[in-house]
Amino acid sequence: MDKDRGYQNKANYLPTIPLYLEVASYKMGLTDRKTLLSSLTGLSQRYTGDQGRDSGFQKLLQSLQTFIPEVINYLPNMHF
Repeated sequence: MDKDRGYQNKANYLPTIPLYLEVASYKMGLTDRKTLLSSLTGLSQRYTGDQGRDSGFQKLLQSLQTFIPEVINYLPNMHF
């Protein structure tokens, strides 16, 4: 995680590791759906808007839709 924090200011950074950790926590029952949805919404707002990041972040979320559709389908502006 420390190494990931160092990359956060780079233009092409996507929060893959933090996102996967959040999803794992949810799947293990350590986080509820509302908390995960709030975290994903926050990440979405932070990492969308920039055309390159937006596309990458959308693809990242799309790859998780199979595993957590009950969360991904409720995210605003996520049309796959």
